[in-house]
Amino acid sequence: MKKMGVYKNGGGEWTAKQHEGEEPLELVRATLSDPLDYYKKAVASIIELYFSTGDVGEAGSDLFVLGSSEYHPYFVKRLVYVAMDRHDKEKELASGLLSALYSDVINPNQIR
Repeated sequence: MKKMGVYKNGGGEWTAKQHEGEEPLELVRATLSDPLDYYKKAVASIIELYFSTGDVGEAGSDLFVLGSSEYHPYFVKRLVYVAMDRHDKEKELASGLLSALYSDVINPNQIR
């Protein structure tokens, strides 16, 4: 039985259809009445995945797909907060991610 979810196909595009051999991404459940709650949970997953893989492209893509750019200041705050509680490696990764996302995904005014 196939699970419903969001999948990344071989070409790196997002789709709702599961292809042979693909595992669904873990979906974060939240009520539709609270988009900020959904965003916070999704951001926590993006940050944890980024710290485990160091893949800037994937983290940027996930944040872009998530949308809700009005909440990006929360992403910046959460990324820095989590990194400060970790080791130097995570602090460097956070710095690199913010540099990579600056002006392309995250508006410069959202980092102030």
